Amino acid sequence: MTDISPNLSTEQIRYRQAWNKLRWSVWLSWLLPVTVIPAILLFGWLLSIALHGIIGYGIIAVIWIAGWVMCNMEVGSFRCPRCGGMFFVDSGSSGRNPASGVCMHCGLRKFAEAAN
Repeated sequence: MTDISPNLSTEQIRYRQAWNKLRWSVWLSWLLPVTVIPAILLFGWLLSIALHGIIGYGIIAVIWIAGWVMCNMEVGSFRCPRCGGMFFVDSGSSGRNPASGVCMHCGLRKFAEAAN
């Protein structure tokens, strides 16, 4: 959790909340693929026992992969806290840059505390 002190402006609080959401989504988008095999084996085994068949493995695989897709969509559609544009997507010719350290629209640096 982030320390929200009373000395922060509403703009700083809004920026921190946006960046925390991005950090969480990026973290999950890396964690889910790394844990997919152990999750399928463990939770799929438990679900297969409960359902008396091997369908549990498929159910867990679909849920895990759907979660990973949703996290990546969340990261890809992240909105800049300053301008509200899609942070990693340029409306011009250059397209997407998921590794960009600045907003593709207004140039705000990633994880900046407040608008410069």
